[in-house]
Amino acid sequence: RSLGDAEGPVSLVMASANAQATADDLADRGVICQPPFAVTRDWHLADGVDVQVSFTVCIPTTGQSPVYWNLCAHETRQHYVRPDMTRHANGAIRIVGVDAVAPDAAAAASVLADQWGVTAATGSDGVSVIAPGDVALHLRKADGGARITGLRVAGLSEPAQLFGLDLVPA
Repeated sequence: RSLGDAEGPVSLVMASANAQATADDLADRGVICQPPFAVTRDWHLADGVDVQVSFTVCIPTTGQSPVYWNLCAHETRQHYVRPDMTRHANGAIRIVGVDAVAPDAAAAASVLADQWGVTAATGSDGVSVIAPGDVALHLRKADGGARITGLRVAGLSEPAQLFGLDLVPA
């Protein structure tokens, strides 16, 4: 994040198989998005290989959501699932959850659940959970603005930090 705030992520990136179809579905739910647009860029990998990655992005207009998010349809997914990109010395296998805070976590969860077409659940601990796919968003109440605070990572051998985020074993 380089928007004058503390270091950390700015947006949740949601996966989509078809950005235009998802944008149309979002519009049906009242979520206003910019038209999906294609992005292609060259990526120089650590092993000296150069690849070209392509994806289509759909970005909801700002101010509609308590936690900023966008969606991405990867056109060249094979470059992201290479063994050298998916094996980590700390044992991490995949992200299974995202932790975030908001002044009114239940209200934030309700807005996101409506936008994503899913149901939010709030546990006895006051944490609201929204699971639009394989990765669940866990929202808890905290003062200040809504923000992403951590990731729950399957296979992680011990807690860690990355770009100001807490990484915790799931």
